[in-house]
Amino acid sequence: MAYELTLATKQRGLAAIVHLGGTLDLHGTPGFDREVDRLLRSDTREILVDLRDVQFMDSIGLRSLVRAHRLAQRAGVPVWLVHVAPPVAQVLRMTGLDVTLPLIDELPRRLRDRHPPGRRPLVAQPDKRISSGNR
Repeated sequence: MAYELTLATKQRGLAAIVHLGGTLDLHGTPGFDREVDRLLRSDTREILVDLRDVQFMDSIGLRSLVRAHRLAQRAGVPVWLVHVAPPVAQVLRMTGLDVTLPLIDELPRRLRDRHPPGRRPLVAQPDKRISSGNR
């Protein structure tokens, strides 16, 4: 199995929803870090990281989430972790970061799709797939 992180960003006004899927580890975090950096250089005023489809996260992935939170905090941009998948929630609980990183169960109503599921794609930009090596 290849190491792979899928990443797709959707802008909703000044908010950005970054949907991650797959593996958030050494091979996938550089793409996520670059996307966070890009968003913080733009006019984005809120970042929501959707983690519902992350199947595996290691300490490097955890570091990347903490990095995003710290950089955004310095820039005055809130970062929220949304729809935290069970594997990610377990790592956050084990490290105590579930009390430090801001977690929410679902997207705020103002940022949700106004169309029924299946009628409109989740992302406005195509998925960026980052893969390297075999597992």
